[in-house]
Amino acid sequence: PEPPAWFPLRWQLEVDDASGLQGLSPLPWWSAGWYAGELRQQLLGLRRQPDATLLHRVMAPLLPTLLQLPTQLLQSGAQELLLAPVPSGRRDGNPVPALLARALAPILNSGSAARGCTARVDAALLQRSCRVAIQHHLNRRQRWRNQWLSFRALLPTQQSRELNCQVLLVDDVLTSGATALAAQRALQSAGWHVAGLVCLGRTPR
Repeated sequence: PEPPAWFPLRWQLEVDDASGLQGLSPLPWWSAGWYAGELRQQLLGLRRQPDATLLHRVMAPLLPTLLQLPTQLLQSGAQELLLAPVPSGRRDGNPVPALLARALAPILNSGSAARGCTARVDAALLQRSCRVAIQHHLNRRQRWRNQWLSFRALLPTQQSRELNCQVLLVDDVLTSGATALAAQRALQSAGWHVAGLVCLGRTPR
């Protein structure tokens, strides 16, 4: 779970946890680690030059917890898990979410926990309705305003409803949650159920 607000930042940055991170706020999320130090440099490198070998090394801590996810979805009656990469609102784009989604799908399907619940990538499910400002220098309130109504989602097909499809958002970094919740809002408005967000880095408090 995400540390409480008083948790020393120094401890967060020095934590060496091979099992990844997870939390419930602002929506269920799973991350390979804190977006700091070496992990931050690796993610910046992946944005500039996508590398499947480096991606698999970075995402390794995610897998133990994510392989349990299909089993949890089976308990809710879901037969299909759609991996939806979060599209970038910038002109130059961001290749990491789509790269991560494509890498995760076969891993989830090959695990024994995935029996009865198929995972597949649907890159067209979530789309940008407008471009947004670069968020690097924006505060929390500005990020929320920046992402408001910035997504649109395709409507579920009859087959998707029959399979009780669940959507797993895929992004590279989770910071304030503004982007994730804007994407979740668009999907839910279209009639989808969002199981959570998987990312490579979680920004420390």
